[in-house]
Amino acid sequence: MALLPLQTGILYGPVNSRRLGRSLGINLLPSRYKLCSFDCLYCHYGRTQVKTLSPGKKYLPDLPSVAAVLQAVEEALRTRRDFDYITFSGNGEPTLHPHFPEIVAGINRLRDQLRPEVKLAILSNSTTVHRPHVQEILRLLDASIMKLDAGDPRTLAGLNRPAAAARLEHIIAGLQHVPGLVVQSVLVDGPVSNVQGQAFAAWLAALPEVRPTQVQIYSTDRPVAEAAVQRPRCRSTAPIAPWPRLPWRGCHRLLCSAWPPRSNSERGFPSTPTGPRDEEDRDERDIANRSRTGCSGAGTGLGQNVVSGAPGARA
Repeated sequence: MALLPLQTGILYGPVNSRRLGRSLGINLLPSRYKLCSFDCLYCHYGRTQVKTLSPGKKYLPDLPSVAAVLQAVEEALRTRRDFDYITFSGNGEPTLHPHFPEIVAGINRLRDQLRPEVKLAILSNSTTVHRPHVQEILRLLDASIMKLDAGDPRTLAGLNRPAAAARLEHIIAGLQHVPGLVVQSVLVDGPVSNVQGQAFAAWLAALPEVRPTQVQIYSTDRPVAEAAVQRPRCRSTAPIAPWPRLPWRGCHRLLCSAWPPRSNSERGFPSTPTGPRDEEDRDERDIANRSRTGCSGAGTGLGQNVVSGAPGARA
């Protein structure tokens, strides 16, 4: 298997997403190279060619215009009925587009006028979430799925290889202001690991700081940017690492997973249609561990895990 090819247009899909149902992707980034504020070891698009937190004017010719994006989305809303979500993702970090707020606001208006049942989502690496204009525009979205792979600067630097201006403290502070926050984390092993020792403990400790409504945990089963990245090895019921009592009280559900999927209705996500999957989704098997007083004694498995319904989490 090869790395995934970059998206070549503004719209792609729809793809079948276990989180979002049928999702129509929007790529606000160049089609010839990846522009991102991270250069993650595990990225299935490969290495980041342009790593920056503030793209300069020289990259503008390679980005789709506001008019082109709105025209493409309007046409899709008028002529297609094969998607439930419109999701900002693409060839890097979507919030790096200098006109991201204007684009989101425009698509929000079109959606309300033409197909109000369609929802808007974003898959973001969280590096710009501390910026006031990003925080403000995220309030227009129905689902903000934000990355948090590390709870300490050393792991962030080794695993996500961020642009020089990116700071973990900015990510943590910004995530605290995202309404309905869903945290997405990729757990990997190898020379850089976030599933063992202090790195895992720091990531776990960061979760109550940002108070997500849900945590989505993944590993990887595709070719990635660095061959040394390892999928954590475990049997279906064996933990990657000891999972202590969750750092908030009253978690009513912890879904631990390995392979293959059982029922998405137990997660609160739409059932998955047959066909190609969202590139972020993984084969997985859900093992529910429910407790009214807290979730303990469970291990993180492989694939997607969801921690949801934690009291104190923000709506």
